[in-house]
Amino acid sequence: MATVQRRTTRRVEKPIRLDTETPVEKVRQFLVLKFQETQVVTRKNHLRDEISAYVDSNGDEDEKGSKFWRLPEPIEVNGQKFTEVKREKRTSVGLDEDAVETLANSKGIRDRVFKEVTTTVLDQDELYVLNQEGVISDEELDALFTENVSYAFKPIRG
Repeated sequence: MATVQRRTTRRVEKPIRLDTETPVEKVRQFLVLKFQETQVVTRKNHLRDEISAYVDSNGDEDEKGSKFWRLPEPIEVNGQKFTEVKREKRTSVGLDEDAVETLANSKGIRDRVFKEVTTTVLDQDELYVLNQEGVISDEELDALFTENVSYAFKPIRG
């Protein structure tokens, strides 16, 4: 079997200027912020859950089922004034497929409600078989592949 050489499609990343005298300090700052971010998100979620429970118990419900709790006095953060907290009720409706199937079976209408779907999928293994059989050339097979390159930023623990 021929070695497959894939065409390369490269994404061009904009260069960022790094002050070459302080890259170690920037890595340190990045790592500190990364860990602080995790702690902040965890704390924020915990506070949200506590406040939500309080609003559920002490809030006033509107006609749509949302609950509101008016703050004793406004709180200003980053130039924005907040006067109340809302637990907005959101409802989604979906079909219970098991219940539909039970109903459809009991009424003898399953074939009208459930449809068989045929899907066409690409069989990549068959491409290689066709290449081995000589139906598709190595060049044609190679031209079918693209390669995407990306880079993940991963600080390594030592």
